[in-house]
Amino acid sequence: MNRGWLSILLMFSATAPAFELMGPRWPEAELTFQFDLVNIRGQSRAASGQRWNDAFIEAMMRWNRASAFTFNAATGRGFDPCRRDDINTAGFRRDDCGFGFGRNTLAITSNVFIRNVYQESDIVFNDNEPWDVFDSRLSGEVVDFTRVAAHELGHTLGLDHETRRPALMQPIVSNTTLPLADDLNGVAALYGAAPQPQSDSCQQSIELALNVWQTGRLEAEDCRRFDLDIGQSQDESAVDQYRFTLPTGGRVVIQMQGLALEPLDAFLELRDDARQVLSSDDDSGAGLDAMMVADLAAGDYFLWANTALASLETGEYRVQVAIGGIDQAASVRLLPGNEVQIDSVEFSGQRYSVRLHPFNHPDFPDTLFWTLGEVRGGAPVVPGATVLPESNHIILHPVDVNGQLIDVGLRWSPDANFPELWLWRLNSAEFR
Repeated sequence: MNRGWLSILLMFSATAPAFELMGPRWPEAELTFQFDLVNIRGQSRAASGQRWNDAFIEAMMRWNRASAFTFNAATGRGFDPCRRDDINTAGFRRDDCGFGFGRNTLAITSNVFIRNVYQESDIVFNDNEPWDVFDSRLSGEVVDFTRVAAHELGHTLGLDHETRRPALMQPIVSNTTLPLADDLNGVAALYGAAPQPQSDSCQQSIELALNVWQTGRLEAEDCRRFDLDIGQSQDESAVDQYRFTLPTGGRVVIQMQGLALEPLDAFLELRDDARQVLSSDDDSGAGLDAMMVADLAAGDYFLWANTALASLETGEYRVQVAIGGIDQAASVRLLPGNEVQIDSVEFSGQRYSVRLHPFNHPDFPDTLFWTLGEVRGGAPVVPGATVLPESNHIILHPVDVNGQLIDVGLRWSPDANFPELWLWRLNSAEFR
């Protein structure tokens, strides 16, 4: 593989087929590798503390879990990957069995076959490269051993490099860590098995109560985006699927806040009961949080909690679907001088009447800001404005401006230069 990986499949034949499949196959859809991986410095573990053996077994499992082919591991004894001894093995070397590694070459897989049937497969990892074990997106010059090993095992199966579609078998290392649909279709073509159906986690959805924060966690075992977008995506990010029911139509505010996810980027997708996308959002919430505001009819809906990155990111988050009425009297008025009067706002279970004063920010002369003015408690219960807990954003629905109804979102904007002020800036404005 190119650095990335320049993974080279050496075939002992006169010609190599110019397809994503190399041609030969194993007589059975099962194979055992015998190995004990230790690098040239005598280290059995990566800098992260994970054993090379365990990482290689995990690379095997990525094919086992997704296809009908089974890799078995026999550890405890190492074998020379440069010997033709009918033993399938893998090992670290400073050279390619007496030859120099090509420029940017990370690993080489050699498959031996007779009459189109594989007899042996050996993998040599270039120990001149800075290896480690990690599942996160690529960073710097360190190479993730597991995803390279998984790619090389694809060559062991009989898959050639794929340059036309998203795939683990692309020749350039990327944030792809698992076999994608194209890879699995190749295995199926070789061994007569259809790609595995979606995992159980992709068939499940979590019931989400209204107006309640619910904590979740994105994990490696979760459904992946490429499972949901079969053949159309190489997005490896984890997805939690929620469902909720609106008993009546109304204005809905949906939020996803990263907890352990920070500084990762939360991503939300709202879908109808036919799983068609209605709306999505990346970072309309505070910081990298996601937030959507929508007028929805009564019915069933699905919510996908995801991250904006296409690689696997894990961590804790929380989501909420909050609903309020939209057919009642408006409680927000724009006063002379761009002051905003909110006659009733709910915050932490209490209702208040609030006035916002315009604020000229010296650093942002072209942006509308407001600062908190008068606050009076005991206001009548009249929907129309909502302060979103934790973020302190304000949703005004609607504001009457010269006879036009406008939905306005104000984003809370703490400013170190004005620590004594509560500042909001104009974030969105949509005509009804």
